[in-house]
Amino acid sequence: MKQTFIHILNQSLSQMVFHWQQSNQMALLLTCVLYELMMYWAWFVLVWFFLDELMPALIPFRVYLFWLICTVFMGVILVLIKYVNNRPPAKHRLHQLDNGLAVLGVFYITMIFLVNGGDTLYLGVSLVSTTLLFIMLGNKHTTWYSFLAQLVTVMILSLMDFLGIELPTLYDSKMLYQIEVKQSFSGVFLQASLLMFATLKAFFSVKVLKQLMHLFDESRRVLQYQADHDTMTGVKNRRYAIDWLQKHLFDINSYQHQKHQHEPQDLSVILLDIDFFKRINDTHGHGAGDEVLKEVARRLQQQSQEYHYRQNSSEMVLISRYGGEEFLVVMRRTTHDNALKYADRLRRCLADVPVYVPAEKTHIEVTASFGVASLSDAEINTLRVDLIRHMSKPEETDSAELTTMHINAINDNELKNNDQNINDQNINDHKNSLTAKHSWSNVQDKAMLVAVRQQKLKADFIRQDRSIDNIINMADVALYDAKKMGRNCVISAMQTISIDTLLEDGFSLSGSYQPSKA
Repeated sequence: MKQTFIHILNQSLSQMVFHWQQSNQMALLLTCVLYELMMYWAWFVLVWFFLDELMPALIPFRVYLFWLICTVFMGVILVLIKYVNNRPPAKHRLHQLDNGLAVLGVFYITMIFLVNGGDTLYLGVSLVSTTLLFIMLGNKHTTWYSFLAQLVTVMILSLMDFLGIELPTLYDSKMLYQIEVKQSFSGVFLQASLLMFATLKAFFSVKVLKQLMHLFDESRRVLQYQADHDTMTGVKNRRYAIDWLQKHLFDINSYQHQKHQHEPQDLSVILLDIDFFKRINDTHGHGAGDEVLKEVARRLQQQSQEYHYRQNSSEMVLISRYGGEEFLVVMRRTTHDNALKYADRLRRCLADVPVYVPAEKTHIEVTASFGVASLSDAEINTLRVDLIRHMSKPEETDSAELTTMHINAINDNELKNNDQNINDQNINDHKNSLTAKHSWSNVQDKAMLVAVRQQKLKADFIRQDRSIDNIINMADVALYDAKKMGRNCVISAMQTISIDTLLEDGFSLSGSYQPSKA
């Protein structure tokens, strides 16, 4: 595949800025300075050949003088390039070289002022572009002070010219601004030369700066990708998953929007652990274990893409590596039952097809255990209302009023789906009943048990400062229950809460919460 010039330029800039040693960057900086001096040197030679035609505007003695100064500068730069390339100097030597180039920059901008004049476009272009080049390749701190010194030099020279103090410029300003001379060959040549120098330098400076900014943007994206993704598997890492979960769980602005849009926001967490992963490493080697992790991550991502396609939505499922052989799957707008079905689909996806390891030329049977925990729309809204309450009055929280806010956070849709088949007319009465009795009354035994478990989970969640770690811990408990039951299975966190535990914590069989006297 052929590479374009722009691609090669980007690669060169990348190597130059991020991978080259300081001595190599200094050599390139000196080479750029040499090229510009060579351009001036060639221009002086051209002026020398046409000196007779340019006599009305130029002063011959100063042409020779500036040409000699340019030649000396070129010789010094050539010696420095040879010194840097032959034997890379120590760090303190490079620092001294930076200081020397900073002083040289002041003399250089002075020469440009005297050669081209202080009111030319080329002076401004040279001042800015040269500084950017030195910042990119040289010492930033030294370059900044050199830039300030150059500004002061230009201001002093301009002030001297304004006060009528004669400066040893290349051209005779009185002759140059006469109409006859300005329209002559010498005047046109000088103005065209200045315009050409300014245009070329501005073009290449902006072009390099554009490519450099593009390179910085690409580097920032690469760094952001590395910060958010697991290096081995390519899926999101644990930090990103926790931040993503916290963002969607406690985003107050999102809550206000969803409240008006009537969008259900059930959230489910699936924690899976590869079964007998240590045995795979011990039997086939860590290289095979790495291949298994990559293949598991690939299959999980493939299933999430298919799920997004079926749901005609994006960002509903987040796959992340939680640590070691554990993966965390976060599902937005997904009920607990649907999360269980999705977890079982993942289980079959891993267990049905063995993982092929090219290095071992063998297939490895891979299974995983799954723990699933969920928060309903009402529970999430309760947590958000609680968060709003604490944000508005952090030290004046009344428990009775807070309980009322919690119950009112349950939307009408969830109440309609209750086994009581509540109609629209008595929804508010039912809310008041929940507030007063703090219970779910008149429900069948099976529905009552589910409601008690949900209330238990919600109470635990609030009691532990609404930490997002709680829902992951619930999934983790279910995961280890799955391992105890023989692995390669899916366990709901609802099944891990025993009736004895519920009763000990103050939940009656009727569904009401009765705090323990202890």
